[in-house]
Amino acid sequence: MARSPVGFRVARAALVLTSFAVVAAACGGGGSESSTSSSSTIVFVPAPSTSADGTPTTLEATTTSTTIAPTTSTAAPTTAPPPVDSRPDGLVLLGDGLGPLAFGASPESAIEFLTAALGQPMADSGWTDSFSVYGTCPGSQVRGVEWPGFLALFGDAEDDYSSDGERHFMSWTLGWFGPDPFGIQTSEGIGIGAARDAIAEAYLSAVFQPAEEPFPARVVIGTDRGDIHGTFDERAVQIVSLSAGTACGE
Repeated sequence: MARSPVGFRVARAALVLTSFAVVAAACGGGGSESSTSSSSTIVFVPAPSTSADGTPTTLEATTTSTTIAPTTSTAAPTTAPPPVDSRPDGLVLLGDGLGPLAFGASPESAIEFLTAALGQPMADSGWTDSFSVYGTCPGSQVRGVEWPGFLALFGDAEDDYSSDGERHFMSWTLGWFGPDPFGIQTSEGIGIGAARDAIAEAYLSAVFQPAEEPFPARVVIGTDRGDIHGTFDERAVQIVSLSAGTACGE
């Protein structure tokens, strides 16, 4: 059976155009990603032919399908949130107290304030003899309440903050038996880890004392709110503890 050259060319053109459409559909939308699959259909259209007696015959069009594999998208890596400043609001190291909490305050009000700022204390010695783990303190009784890296001492000494020997808040120590997780600082930004040069720049009145057995190198920071005492590490480079208030002896 003879095939018409014209019909052959028509069929070939239909196949080429249809194939081009499939390729364009598969490549289209290259700027976006999708997780769904898509399918395209190629239609083969045979050329018309004639029978032996010249009568045109019709052939059914045949189809074949091809499936384009789904594409997957990879989520961009997330950026870690910036660290949150854990410093308690309004809690500033002062020579006469701690922020709005002044030496001389009642133990109950002081502990309530500090608990609100720092959370529940990790230790409370209760009232005990003034000769204790905290040293030899003035007065007859002392009470130490501890938070991570922070110690508040209460006593009944007759000192600059209580002339009648009533129990009162008398000192704080930062860096007590460990680092300070709260980041508490002075009004000039000096806290645990502060370098000697930073202290000298922030406080022109600072007096540095070299190490002398059995004591490490120290600094006394004079302010208009009282003195703040600092202790350096063994290299005399960074502050490892700060304190203010009525001191206890060794």
